[in-house]
Amino acid sequence: MDYGAPATPYNDPAALLGDFQISSGFEEGYGYSVPWNGVPALDTPEAAALRDAMTAVQDQVNARVQGDASLRQQLGGEDVLAVSPRVQQAVGGAVAVPISEEVRLQVRKQVRLSVAMLQNGKPLVLGDVLASGYAKIYLFQTAQPLNVTERSGAGECFLNTGDLLGFSRLPSGDSPLAEMKVVASAAGSCPAGSAVRVSLSDLQDMLNGFTERVEHNLKRLTACAASGAC
Repeated sequence: MDYGAPATPYNDPAALLGDFQISSGFEEGYGYSVPWNGVPALDTPEAAALRDAMTAVQDQVNARVQGDASLRQQLGGEDVLAVSPRVQQAVGGAVAVPISEEVRLQVRKQVRLSVAMLQNGKPLVLGDVLASGYAKIYLFQTAQPLNVTERSGAGECFLNTGDLLGFSRLPSGDSPLAEMKVVASAAGSCPAGSAVRVSLSDLQDMLNGFTERVEHNLKRLTACAASGAC
């Protein structure tokens, strides 16, 4: 992950949780190649090559850790591929996805909101987001690979797991589609800045996936903090 700035220690657990939220989405997308036919191409030669490349990177990371006593001490025996994104960045990330500080801060706010809603037992509903004052700046994180229509009429492009997008115009009327702008994306996905149309049902799926990811990353954070590896 390329956050555009040197890695710094995390003094706020919510900050680390926010970065977990961003990085874990892209990590899930590493197993997919671009499914232009609408089907995740997990068994294509391209996907196999991608998995081989990821395995090679993981081997390099593990070798780096084994040869660096200070990194081993930081990790505290944890699996190097399951710890803080800043550790992965320190040993050489597999795929650099530019993420601005503004986006990181917004995701942290949304993570805090999701944690509060989890504690209150309230689901995150698209209608509530649209009715809120922060809908225009709200970021959606793709929950699963998705083909979307480009607003220019050029055809379709691909959103992979973890890609981030926001409203370019808030939905109105009875339209089942929302006009969105891609904010950050991995290689092979719709480029950042792309204007796309996404169904409202897919946006709700993204909200559901975001909440599930927060729950998972809360467990990661607890384990990371307990070992002193964060």
